[in-house]
Amino acid sequence: MASFTCNFPADLEKQLLALQRAGEDAALGNILAAGGAEVEKQMKGQLSSHRDTGSMVNSVKTTKAAKNDKGYFVVTRPTGKDAKGVRNMEKLAYLHYGTSKQRATGIVTKIVNRAETSAVKAMQAAFEKEAGL
Repeated sequence: MASFTCNFPADLEKQLLALQRAGEDAALGNILAAGGAEVEKQMKGQLSSHRDTGSMVNSVKTTKAAKNDKGYFVVTRPTGKDAKGVRNMEKLAYLHYGTSKQRATGIVTKIVNRAETSAVKAMQAAFEKEAGL
């Protein structure tokens, strides 16, 4: 019979335990919420230049973390309707894709591209806080 001995550095064991803690549901929710807050801030900033009544800009919210078969996620989007009954998400779709009377702006693509770096940094900082690194 052969024998095998392996000594793990203490720092590696601490880091692995920290990663395990950060993978818990509550920690993942906090990490995703930090990224969602950055996307929400960018979305409100971009939409404010297309502001008519402000109902769409004021309705932008980030959902709580949810889980599906692909993993955890949050969604940042306009919610609700304005005083005329028009859904705010519908207005965002019209802005992004355009209509027969309004040209497309591609605003969702702009929001995603501009928010990516700050959202990733915010999630990294939240991960390090949750993991205790």
